[in-house]
Amino acid sequence: MADRACPLRDYLGPLDPVVDAIARTPVATASTAAMGFVPDSLSAGLPNGDDSLAALRASIADGLHAALDLDLIALLVQGWSKAGPLRPFRDEARYPPSTIARMTLTPHAVDLRIDPELTLTAGGMRMFKLKLAIALTATVPGATLVVRAGAIQAVEPGPVGLEGQVMWGSTILPLPLQRREIDCQGSFRIDPPRRIASLFAVDDGDDTLPQALGPSAIQRA
Repeated sequence: MADRACPLRDYLGPLDPVVDAIARTPVATASTAAMGFVPDSLSAGLPNGDDSLAALRASIADGLHAALDLDLIALLVQGWSKAGPLRPFRDEARYPPSTIARMTLTPHAVDLRIDPELTLTAGGMRMFKLKLAIALTATVPGATLVVRAGAIQAVEPGPVGLEGQVMWGSTILPLPLQRREIDCQGSFRIDPPRRIASLFAVDDGDDTLPQALGPSAIQRA
């Protein structure tokens, strides 16, 4: 991870429109309606009626905030580490471990995708699970990577444009953002350094990985 973060949560706007939409899904309305039919002998401490809806909305909001507790720098570095043009830096014959290379990235967009599953509760009772897809598009006007020993050691990304969507089923909603430009200026040291992926690297199962950059996106500084 980077020695300092560029947290997405600092740029989020109010999530109420997304929370309200999830609370209106058929499974959510059925779950909150069912709360009113829990037998008295089992309902001690459980919310009913409007209280159950309020508790459910709070659970949805907590789940969304947890899913969006992301460091944009970490996401971008994971994506850049898979970019094909960086793979030659794994070759120690061409680039000995003592060699420090600075790579200049030309303007490009990086698609980021997160697939969280929210477990939603009310009054301590688990009501249902909901699988979401959160798609982010980061527009990078330019950045510099410091590469050594086949790994990304530091990055200087500059400002990053950001747009996002939240999706489930056939529903697609914009991700509320206070600002659409993320201020990630300055140098970020990556500790531990992020190893550049080989051509035959097996996907590690991390759903937050951006798509690899195209060959024209990276130039030698």
